[in-house]
Amino acid sequence: MSFTPTPWLAHRHAQTLLAAFLRASRADLTTELVELPDGDAVEIMRTGDPAGRPAVLLLPGLEGSISSPYAALLLAAWRTRGWCGVILHHRGAARRPNRLVRGCHSGDWSDAAQVVAHLKRLGATTVSAVGVSLGGNVLLKWLGESGANCPLTNAVAVSVPFDLAACAGALDRGWFNLYRWHLLRDMRASTWAKRDLNAIPRAELAALRTFHAFDDRLTAPQNGFAGVADYYRCNSCRQFLGGITVPTVILHAADDPFVPLASVPTAAELPAVVHLELSARGGHVGFLTGWRPRSWLTNAVTTHLESHLP
Repeated sequence: MSFTPTPWLAHRHAQTLLAAFLRASRADLTTELVELPDGDAVEIMRTGDPAGRPAVLLLPGLEGSISSPYAALLLAAWRTRGWCGVILHHRGAARRPNRLVRGCHSGDWSDAAQVVAHLKRLGATTVSAVGVSLGGNVLLKWLGESGANCPLTNAVAVSVPFDLAACAGALDRGWFNLYRWHLLRDMRASTWAKRDLNAIPRAELAALRTFHAFDDRLTAPQNGFAGVADYYRCNSCRQFLGGITVPTVILHAADDPFVPLASVPTAAELPAVVHLELSARGGHVGFLTGWRPRSWLTNAVTTHLESHLP
């Protein structure tokens, strides 16, 4: 499915920023906590009972939630198909802080695996997954590391940061102050909400003004990595793509302002079951089309999922 941008919104920053203003009516959602083996829990929200029908799990981006415009659009589209749409709120990104010091990180797919097992216990006939931005890195790493043991039927990844160090470097430079300020503001707020566990002075937290600094001071040590370089190296999904055995589509834009084009994988790196749709334009999780802008992404993701469901 080729993407044609809105003619007057073709610029990558226009696509990225204005997609945040898309709206969809939010369906009635069931909220529950899924308990995890380490004593923590994650919050999921789903469009009804998964028993006897396909379920699709959405792994959102950094600090993403049901309030993210793409989340409401996707869950609404899946609901009209008769599927059970489910969003996982990563540790620290739900309405309440998680129980442990550790939060989510860009390579940990164990929580998503627990949610999939939970959905199957509830009677879902199949479970597919969609990962957006950071959630796309988590998803592709999961698919590659688990290989033939992956429980998913199929997958779609959108606007993926294939090389975490390269993407953090891009966001920590120049024009991207707006993106960096917005994301780090939310990351600092999530950390401060768990100040009794994190034990980091507020002044020191406020001084973490780049992704590199934040991940080196908090994300890496809280998740058992030697430092920020070790964290980025171990968790960048590009190195795991060759192990994927589940039918997977990657939707990406060459002009993505978060992801340097040199970090996007080549066709030689991808197994036969993985298809990369690289559009010239689209920004980061943008993909606005039509003279009156609407989401091309919603239909593209849903169509790809549908093509591999029984």
